[in-house]
Amino acid sequence: MLSGRTCLGHEARFQLNGFKLEEQLEHLPLDVFVSCCPPIDSATWQEGRYTYFVQDIDPHDVNFINTLCFPKSNLQSTTSLDCESEILIIGFDKCYAYRRWTTGESPVSRGATPAISLADLLDNGFLKDSRDGGAFNIGDKAVLALSLGRCLLHFFQGLLMQQGWSADNIHFLCQYNTSGKVISNIHYPYVTCRFPKTDEEKINNEMKYSELLQSDALLETTVEAVDCELFLWSFARLLLEIEKGQSIPLLSEIDLWAGVNGRTNYSRGDYFRAIDGCIRFTETLRKEKGEIPTLSEVREVLYEEVLQYLENNINSFSNPHGVICRRNITLGSAETSSKSLCTTLDVEINGAELGPKIDQLAHLDTKADANFMSEVLFDLLGHEGSVYHGKGFDTGNGSITPHQKVKVDFRCTKSERWHREEFIVIKDFIYDMILGIGFINKYDVFQFKGNLLTMRAFPA
Repeated sequence: MLSGRTCLGHEARFQLNGFKLEEQLEHLPLDVFVSCCPPIDSATWQEGRYTYFVQDIDPHDVNFINTLCFPKSNLQSTTSLDCESEILIIGFDKCYAYRRWTTGESPVSRGATPAISLADLLDNGFLKDSRDGGAFNIGDKAVLALSLGRCLLHFFQGLLMQQGWSADNIHFLCQYNTSGKVISNIHYPYVTCRFPKTDEEKINNEMKYSELLQSDALLETTVEAVDCELFLWSFARLLLEIEKGQSIPLLSEIDLWAGVNGRTNYSRGDYFRAIDGCIRFTETLRKEKGEIPTLSEVREVLYEEVLQYLENNINSFSNPHGVICRRNITLGSAETSSKSLCTTLDVEINGAELGPKIDQLAHLDTKADANFMSEVLFDLLGHEGSVYHGKGFDTGNGSITPHQKVKVDFRCTKSERWHREEFIVIKDFIYDMILGIGFINKYDVFQFKGNLLTMRAFPA
């Protein structure tokens, strides 16, 4: 495949966009970065858009590419917004690669390269809770997890799954501007695929990985259930690291269970059910499909036990489509970012139809960071960043129960005017309390950044 068009030791990073993957599976355009000839310089990459054809290409009248190699001197370092390199447009199948000439193709990176790993972001605290300086909100994590899950479903046993995915081999587009380091399109990172370093390794790869994606023929091949275990444990670890915002040093069943145990029955339980499905995957696969299932059967169980729950997690948002908008973030240090990345609202719950009066303060976090608040209004509408989630909300004596309607009176701290809306209590937090367009227009959302918005909630 492509490794036959380079010298030994190159590295490629393929974008993982599970949403685009499902829409364009037959002729899938992949955004790819290929490293310069060894020794690899992390700042020197050739950007390409490679279209993979499941059916073999007709070799007549095409401009074949015999090499993708380029020395470091051929490309300048592309880490600045002011530097934009030519994009290489290629079509390929499992035998041929050729140059395609199309109009309107432009680099997606605008000078960025996939140079910062998920491990780097975790180690520097950028996936922590936004109140602690995290730059990824809960909606970003949900989209990222689902996108990776869909890629896992389609790439499993293919070239891009030579090894389990980890925080070290998942990278994000990174560039610099006057404000600092910018991470572009944070929901769709790149996975590292290392080309063989020896001729022997190259031959073994060609025998083992005949397809990039799962063709009909590949889906009918068999897989030993035990061979799936490491890949699914790695993915469980990845999901848990994204959720917790920190690295998990050991890949063991005990460590993974400790992160999931008891959380599948609480809010956002579907996310943890997906992790649980990864941990139990081999056991479930054996039980339902036997010791040596076909890849098609593996996909079926993978969807039912993992991907379906990640989809449910996205669908639990008030406006799922609003969550999936493209987002860039600018990174400072997690410590200095915490002031601008968090808006905390004090909510006071008073009175009830049943039981004694409650006077309970709950801190609800909008997850509305400075980058997000400065985006256009429709990006804010329905995004998880605009949904209030209860933290330690104590209903007390069953006085406010799940599915009960409540009326919420709220006002800005500097305003004398109160406004009332009706919401539904789901489990132990007020659900669907959205900063919608009307709220933005009427109550000057952009002026309360960092200020308190006082709320009072009463049973309907």
